[in-house]
Amino acid sequence: MSRKIIIISHGAGFMVNAIANALKLKSFEVVSINPDLDELDGAKSNASYVLLYLGVYVYNNPEIISKLWEVCRSLELKVIAVGTDKELAEAGKYLPQGFITRQFTRPVEIPTLVQAFVQTEQADAGETRPRVLLVDDDPTFLKMIKNWLDEDYQVTIVSSGAQAMLYVADHTPNLILLDFDMPVVPGPKVLEMLRSESKTASIPVIFLTGRDDRESVLQVLALKPQGYVLKSSDRRKLLQTLHDFFQQR
Repeated sequence: MSRKIIIISHGAGFMVNAIANALKLKSFEVVSINPDLDELDGAKSNASYVLLYLGVYVYNNPEIISKLWEVCRSLELKVIAVGTDKELAEAGKYLPQGFITRQFTRPVEIPTLVQAFVQTEQADAGETRPRVLLVDDDPTFLKMIKNWLDEDYQVTIVSSGAQAMLYVADHTPNLILLDFDMPVVPGPKVLEMLRSESKTASIPVIFLTGRDDRESVLQVLALKPQGYVLKSSDRRKLLQTLHDFFQQR
């Protein structure tokens, strides 16, 4: 399957360029075009995915939306859309139900958008690795742990409890690795919210904690997660913990 993504947007602004560069870092081939029928015809060859970055053109040039449906239907392209609530609603007037694979309301986190393409590609390839949601407010720690886990797991990263709750509203990971100490919405509060909703109550949670004194550990375990991992653990220890967890399940 081709890894070519067509980005359709009105001009290549800062955000569109940043998204394109982030996708290229994941080895996707990226072609950016304007919402123009001729440009779409010229770019569609060997494409597998479309990023529909909506703007005022959805009101001024709705025929591009209808044409997009025809092209994507005939070539079996997957479409991910980004726009304001009003833009997404307007585009929906010209598209059949279920045409858009995923959609995001602006502003959108670039890593989240890139991960959506990675997950879509993995799903197309019959990806079977367990899905792990990693939640931590430290970007350096997030990057390091993701690199450790990427070979064996499908890893999605978010940097706050609020983002974690938004993610699980649309996805069901096989495991959440959850930072215990976070600002605004700490790990225990996230776990409480997860357990209060029937849709998310059964998602397993393993806490990540930087505190290893007995009182702190007992505080973590009192919340009855599926386990905990010290943030000082090395790669081997973390991988073994996850391996044991999934083996037991």
